[in-house]
Amino acid sequence: MNVTLELIRKEFLQIIRNKLIMKIIIMAPILQLIILVYAANFEIKHLNMGVIDRDNTELSLSLKNSFVSSGYFKLKNIEKDYTEGLKEFDREKVDIIIEIPNNFEQDLKKGTRPGLFIAVNAINSMKAGVSSSYIAKTMATYYKSETFQRVIKTTSTQNSSQINVEYSDWYNPQLNYKSYMLPGILCIIITIMGILLTALNVVREKEVGTIEQLNVIPITKAQFIIGKLVPFFIIGILQFTLGILIAISLFRLQIVGSIPLLYLMISVYLLVVLGIGFLISNISETQTQSIFVSLFFMFIFILMSGLFTPVESMPVWAQKISMINPAYYMVDTLRLIILKGSNFANVFHYFLILLGMAIIINFAIFRVYKKVS
Repeated sequence: MNVTLELIRKEFLQIIRNKLIMKIIIMAPILQLIILVYAANFEIKHLNMGVIDRDNTELSLSLKNSFVSSGYFKLKNIEKDYTEGLKEFDREKVDIIIEIPNNFEQDLKKGTRPGLFIAVNAINSMKAGVSSSYIAKTMATYYKSETFQRVIKTTSTQNSSQINVEYSDWYNPQLNYKSYMLPGILCIIITIMGILLTALNVVREKEVGTIEQLNVIPITKAQFIIGKLVPFFIIGILQFTLGILIAISLFRLQIVGSIPLLYLMISVYLLVVLGIGFLISNISETQTQSIFVSLFFMFIFILMSGLFTPVESMPVWAQKISMINPAYYMVDTLRLIILKGSNFANVFHYFLILLGMAIIINFAIFRVYKKVS
């Protein structure tokens, strides 16, 4: 036990003496959390909208005003026709074209349903999807507006008896994208720091030649591995704590679920990512090699975690790969606990999966690492 504690102490001293590593450990999570939360914004504003108004009535004018007042669209009138609008698409001057047909107001008063032509530039599929949802939301608000109701008050009873749909958003009622992104970004920061720092640690011992000294001193394989992993496990917990404090103080994140459950799940997850980092360091001969291998795994973990793209929207083969991605389970777990207030029973299956991964990976460490005594 004393030998293991001394190895842990040695690791902490090496980390503290390395000023660059200390700056990375302290400053990187802070900067990543602040920058990524603001940068990874699903909210799109100031979409350039071209409108071809063939009606020029009070209703068509109020429709255009509804789009402008929503805050999502920036109106650019197109004087001629749809052909001119396509040229604006090609020049990337507009993102959306809406054509209001002739007799728009008159048809509404008669009780008929005039068709609005809407074209969305889908070269950016995500932007197009968000734009379409904004249009639908704005149109729904427009149909309930005072101007619309006043102008068509003489219409048939078929239109006057409309179905009103009321909805509420659970778990993130303000639809604040920061609340949605924060748990996932916390997980990604822990993933990057856990894998990268651990992967560089043992390789550095190889490059400076101290690994041979550690191999010949009378310590067991288990003591060596524990001595290497425990310091970074503690650092990971501290970084997670720092991230939570920043999320609460700076972004006003409200943690609905259990704090101890959060730390239990992140502890199991750290065993997974630290084990992966140690395996990478064991197969790498230089720090450059370990960085490249670490980046390979980190890009896969991040992009297939469901943080930016829902896993359900991925192809079937990608969904199957995500099933062996620990970051996928951790991102979902953090969101469930922080935003939804899920208890241990709700995330128990994720706990078992991550625990199973931790056992398999750390067992592989003992099998792969060769200590020469």
